[in-house]
Amino acid sequence: MSSAGVGPLCFLRSKVNAAVYQEVLEHFMLPAADQLYGDADFIFQQDLAPAHSAKPTSTWFKDHGI
Repeated sequence: MSSAGVGPLCFLRSKVNAAVYQEVLEHFMLPAADQLYGDADFIFQQDLAPAHSAKPTSTWFKDHGI
């Protein structure tokens, strides 16, 4: 959810590790951010959950310019 609206709801059937989190980002967050914000800047917030702070997730964000 954001100040610009809400994106799709994503149901997960497994525990969230870095790989699962990156799939959610790729298939839900990126399309929702594009739909809600287009080319405008936005702030993406997350906590320090292990999947959020994992090195592969950090690399994913860098690779996607986030």
